[in-house]
Amino acid sequence: TKQVLAYFQEYFGFNERQTVAIMGAHNLGSAHPDISGFTGSWVHQNDILTSSYYHNLVDPNWNQTLLSSTKKWQWELNGLMMLNSDVALVREFEVDNEGNAPGEASCPFVDSSGATLTCPFATRTNKSVEQYKDNENLWLQDFRD
Repeated sequence: TKQVLAYFQEYFGFNERQTVAIMGAHNLGSAHPDISGFTGSWVHQNDILTSSYYHNLVDPNWNQTLLSSTKKWQWELNGLMMLNSDVALVREFEVDNEGNAPGEASCPFVDSSGATLTCPFATRTNKSVEQYKDNENLWLQDFRD
């Protein structure tokens, strides 16, 4: 979480809430492996602005997967994807930046046996995620501003 917040503060001057709000832009479009190395959409209906991104983000069943074609890690659930920067808005974890496939999170939500693991909540941003999930108009207002 701290790396995501530091990036948005340094390059855009965004505070924590502004960072959570702008990340909701992932409602639109999808990732393409030939452009970013990632693949998929963050939401099922990715052509309108809704709070679906935040609803999806709080699901505790995301599974981190290594993409064989690009050797990049992304989170997957029900045909959707999230990046580490997305999941870091709701959970605290470290990322392995060494080895052949950097980006693996230190704390998966579900292990290989299907058991749910507990990554600590991201205390600096989780409240805003929950507020935007529950109040789409609040998110749209903050996104606009």
